[in-house]
Amino acid sequence: MKASARRSRRILAVLVAGAVLAALTVTGSIVSAQAANGTLSGTVTEAGTGTPIGDVTVEAFCWAVSGQDPGESCGTTQTAPDGTYSLSLAAGVYKVSFDDVPAHARQFYGGGTDIGDPGSTQVTVPSGGSATGINVALVALRTISGTVTGTGTPVGDINVTAYQHSAGPTPSWDPAGDALTEDDGTYALLVPDGTYRVGFSDAHGPFRTEFFDDADAVEAADDVVVAGDVGDIDADLARNHAVTGGVTLDGINMPAVNVTAYQEDATAPGGWAAVKVTETGADGRYALYLDDGTYRIQFQTWQGRFPPVYYPGVDTIDLASDVVMAGADVPDISVAITSGPVDTGPAITGTVTEADGGAPVANLSVAAWRFDVGFGAWVQVKVRLTGPDGTYALYVPEGTYRIGVSDFAHRYQPVFYDGADTIDDATDVVQVTAGVTGIDIEVVENNKIAGTVTGDELPGSPPGPPPTQVNAWQWDPVVLDWVVAGEAFNGPDGHYELYVPDGTYRIGFTPFAYGYEQPHFYDGVDNVGEATDVVLDGADVTGIDAHLVAANGEPPPTWSRTATLSDDGADGGDPQVAVSPWGTALAVWVDRGSGRVKASTHPKAGSWKKPFFISPSGQDAFDPRVAIGPRGRYVVAWRRWDGGHYRIDAVTRTATTPWSESVTLSGASADAWDPQVAVGRDRAVVVWRSAEPGGSEVQASTRGTTDWSAPQTLSGDADAWDPQVAVAGDGTGAVVWSRTGRAHDRVQVIRLSRRGAWSEVRTLSARSRDAEEPQVAATARGAAAVVWRGSDGTDERIQAVRHGKTGRWSRPATLSAADRDAHDPQVVMDASGAVTAVWALRTGSNHRVEASTRLSDRRWSTPAKLSEGGWDATAPQVAASPDGRTTVVWLQAEGGQLLAAISNRGWTWSNPTSLYGDGVAISGPDVAAGPEGTVAAVWTNRFNDFDRVRGAVRFDPGGSDHCIDTFGVDLNIVFAVPDPFVEYVCREIDAGTRWRPLTFWIVNTAFEEVPPGFVPAGATPIEDLAAKLQSVTVVTDRGTAAERTAVLSAADVLRTDRTYADYDPSSEPLPIGATLPLMKPLPPGKHTVQVRWHLSAQHCDGLGSVEAENCLPAGDLLWATRAFKVRRG
Repeated sequence: MKASARRSRRILAVLVAGAVLAALTVTGSIVSAQAANGTLSGTVTEAGTGTPIGDVTVEAFCWAVSGQDPGESCGTTQTAPDGTYSLSLAAGVYKVSFDDVPAHARQFYGGGTDIGDPGSTQVTVPSGGSATGINVALVALRTISGTVTGTGTPVGDINVTAYQHSAGPTPSWDPAGDALTEDDGTYALLVPDGTYRVGFSDAHGPFRTEFFDDADAVEAADDVVVAGDVGDIDADLARNHAVTGGVTLDGINMPAVNVTAYQEDATAPGGWAAVKVTETGADGRYALYLDDGTYRIQFQTWQGRFPPVYYPGVDTIDLASDVVMAGADVPDISVAITSGPVDTGPAITGTVTEADGGAPVANLSVAAWRFDVGFGAWVQVKVRLTGPDGTYALYVPEGTYRIGVSDFAHRYQPVFYDGADTIDDATDVVQVTAGVTGIDIEVVENNKIAGTVTGDELPGSPPGPPPTQVNAWQWDPVVLDWVVAGEAFNGPDGHYELYVPDGTYRIGFTPFAYGYEQPHFYDGVDNVGEATDVVLDGADVTGIDAHLVAANGEPPPTWSRTATLSDDGADGGDPQVAVSPWGTALAVWVDRGSGRVKASTHPKAGSWKKPFFISPSGQDAFDPRVAIGPRGRYVVAWRRWDGGHYRIDAVTRTATTPWSESVTLSGASADAWDPQVAVGRDRAVVVWRSAEPGGSEVQASTRGTTDWSAPQTLSGDADAWDPQVAVAGDGTGAVVWSRTGRAHDRVQVIRLSRRGAWSEVRTLSARSRDAEEPQVAATARGAAAVVWRGSDGTDERIQAVRHGKTGRWSRPATLSAADRDAHDPQVVMDASGAVTAVWALRTGSNHRVEASTRLSDRRWSTPAKLSEGGWDATAPQVAASPDGRTTVVWLQAEGGQLLAAISNRGWTWSNPTSLYGDGVAISGPDVAAGPEGTVAAVWTNRFNDFDRVRGAVRFDPGGSDHCIDTFGVDLNIVFAVPDPFVEYVCREIDAGTRWRPLTFWIVNTAFEEVPPGFVPAGATPIEDLAAKLQSVTVVTDRGTAAERTAVLSAADVLRTDRTYADYDPSSEPLPIGATLPLMKPLPPGKHTVQVRWHLSAQHCDGLGSVEAENCLPAGDLLWATRAFKVRRG
């Protein structure tokens, strides 16, 4: 757009305003004398050539004109083709500009480019007269152009500056023009003829300042001689390293704080010059990208009530610490700014009362929440309890918050200001420097479920009702499962009161003493599926009592006889184990004779099966890891050598599909180490350490229902190692690792959302102490716990944090004792959110295994001593069933014995039980627990000059002895399918559970081989089966009075979506699943089910030519008749 068009709009605005003023003057009968206008005229030519220039914008700015402000635009016109102009103006003094950009440089009459330049000459226009000869010669402009990239990629918003040399007593290179690059990296810089040097700088971003051509300073740059347009003045900018950190104000992450880097400069005021500035983001974090050098960092808040602060928290730049950039990022340059003592400064205040004008309520939690852009959610930043008069004060810095009230005892319903049920619907509270008052909140009292807990007397236990946690379970339609919605604890008299909102609940009772039958639900059943509904609807419900029954004085559950899993005559090592939802244990290990990963399964009702290979031949495999998800997805990952690098491979399978071909997850250009694997309901995650010469980073690959994702780096640029991963049943999870800090090793975490998105990285451990050996556990709704070994400056201690209902990580809690070194931390969570951590504590010349448990929203328990005194105990491993039964195994007597202990959520621990002990070289234990009560342990033992992999299982009566799946139970009915495809047989289900027979048939992707005379009805076996399967008949309890029959069409039952997920149709046979709809629950007792397929003609699978093995006959095909049991508990 030409400048004249812009000026015409401004003139129009001035004329309109003038018309309004004139109308007001006449209306008010105020008459003023008007002086006669004068004329301003002259000619505009090009400097050097004298050529007249037309269409130049001439603008007169009032400088001393009656009734006008100095600098106001008072008239404009354009030059004629011969360069002349004439402008009528009121009498007065003006400054005149001439603008023909981009053809010529803009300037004022007399000289200068700005109205305030000393060279710009005043012009007096007389009343009724003329100011003539106001001529100017404009300098022609040329274009310097090029493209700017950053490490090869076009970069926008890079400052491009042309510098000219200024001679004199202090020669310098001064800016003579500037431009910004477009999104595609291109720029056009307008300058007159002359000699220049061109610089490129990124004001706030990560790229390093550079001068054409590849110079670090303007003095070393190449000259750019301009005598016409000049192109190809390009630059490829290298990345600077970053100073990173955060700013808190009164303990809260503070956005919009200016962060400025200063360098020493003798010519600058005070000897320090600001060289780059940025500001903190919404999470209080910043990244300031700087060239290598020495800096001091200043932090200035926007509130105006704090002086500048310099790293590491001092008042003046002279006292500040140097921050040295030397080819690497510098993290943790953070400051904490405070208003003064705790709980001073501006506050949000108010009173919490019962609804409808009720009384003040004491001891309720009032929290300030602030939106965290990194998490994309509201996070709690400050919490305080209401006082006896219901008042509260939240001392938080200026900003926008939402205020919520909650009651740990659940007596009052949670609510947000102003009367909202959710934080998304809450009203913003804008904190100002003076504070905000009157943020009053009314709370509604819940009704309560009350009762009394009694129990049989246990030998050695104190008399009276057993201490018990009482949980209210509620159906969650999102995760399709029963979840804990409230909790309470009985008192010394056994009475409890559990406050929850109106709704339908089922009440469970968990005693803290070991020896009672578990689990226990109202009214007298041992599973939530059969429990009696308790309905709160506007009134309290009492009499929900429970009597806990002693487990017949039986000792803790015993382990099976130890089995040897690995082959004779070959070393086996690094065993790992997992347990499926149906009780099948899968153990994996390295068979060192073949260099391959081997596996063995232990069905719930059977014994360890013959080992089979998991990894392909011809590849040396190491470090196998295994996990099984809540819907029966198996994942095994390992490290293998490809001839140039170590890579991470993985295989998967489901309950109805065979093992997939191995897939390589890690990249080809770096060594990959330390694989770890976790599986949720619909997502699997494998993490590893990717090592390059410059350091290591943590990477991950995830798999939903289709393929594995490309590797994604989680840990950023810092050197990171020892990754661990946990994924809950609902798909939420976390990955932790150790990383190198500026002075200390730190523990960091990244969280995984239910949708599969990764959060930003958070540092959990203190920056002033080393922290290593992180471990992580997770359960539904984003709950997670992390433990690690951290230094207190003298000793190695075990520390822990938890992520729970508040949406934020707790402060680290130190679990192990002072004055003792501790190591080998492990952690586990059960379905209620209870966390158990275990570790080995040095006690003189030996170690002792200890454990501490943290119930939901409670403190950690005093460490329990699990191992016996006088023996060295190390290498603890821990697993937990959903009902809270926790198992720890460890090595004792210098690896000569493997022991185990059992606890009910850490309240009491059983005496140690010996799993194995021949006194010879036991190592590498691992333990896993399944939801139905199976616990499996594996380890290695040196025997007859070979390392043997051994295993044992235990079934907890406290578990649920059935096949649990909230989507329905699948009873296996298998026809002509070899054993490797099916490892478990589910023949028991809970009363009240929907179920279905599971039938499937394996077919090829094409008719590669068929019996003679076979006539297909489709181009592929899939199409042939779809065309010929007419119906499926399901008969339950045939021949009895309860017989029921369901006839289903092929469209009702023929499904491929269930089984496609773990198959590559290009290289494997494709399973076709006849997935029947879920059947209605059956009453407790023994039942039968019969499944018949009805085909219009013979169907063959395309895999072979033997009719008996590869074909299904036409007509009525009895698929199978199976007996099964419906259990009360």
